[in-house]
Amino acid sequence: GSVSGVVVDPLDVTNGVALPGTITGEISFLKSGGYTGMGDVAGHPARQAIEFAVANRLVDGYSDSKFRPNSYLRRSELAQYLVMGTSVRQSLPFDGVPSFADMDTTNAAYPFAESAVAQGAPLRDLGQRQDGVMGLLNGEFRGNDYVTRVSLAYSLVQSMALQAEARSFDGQLTAFYDGKRIPIDDAASIAPALRGYVQLALDQGLINARFTLTQGPFDLAPTLHAWFDPAKKVTRADYAVAAGRYLAAYRSAED
Repeated sequence: GSVSGVVVDPLDVTNGVALPGTITGEISFLKSGGYTGMGDVAGHPARQAIEFAVANRLVDGYSDSKFRPNSYLRRSELAQYLVMGTSVRQSLPFDGVPSFADMDTTNAAYPFAESAVAQGAPLRDLGQRQDGVMGLLNGEFRGNDYVTRVSLAYSLVQSMALQAEARSFDGQLTAFYDGKRIPIDDAASIAPALRGYVQLALDQGLINARFTLTQGPFDLAPTLHAWFDPAKKVTRADYAVAAGRYLAAYRSAED
């Protein structure tokens, strides 16, 4: 016999074509236990975003099978995740001398911190002229410090190699909502040098603004207000959400 014109067993070394029959056997199913390091996110509002971020290697869990979504993100973790998931070059000083005084080279976070502060860190910065995707404070990296929303805006926008655009911004900070630009009420609490980063983070959809409504006793309609909350600390779940949005924005810029 033949299948699609091809002889089934031209050398007659097998049994060739046979009639349908019954095969007895046992089928085994392997049930996955889910994501490693994800045992504490089942009921979290950001569960899908966290699972997406972990699956795409944008973030990581802990060795005790927890993700700790509501814990605040530390700068050492941010450095690691920026290198993992935002197309940041791996980099170490040529002379072997650390770029900061407060972290030993044996620290597990050290190579990530060096990569984050290196000039020209983003892969998209082809000329490698940009400042790092994270900065130093008085020559220290401060890996145990918590990440704030304004510093996350800086890091994500730098990772997209948009330094020039961010630094050229000098307008009013606004959030886009329902076809309108709403002024950011707490813009004055954001350093002028960082406002362009906040604007781009908002416009790229990387970080949300917070909206509130106010209505006086004699106002016919409520007034919509927008806030950025620059000093608010970023949770690990917050970062997972932002990292997933970053990946979408990064890919859309390539299309």
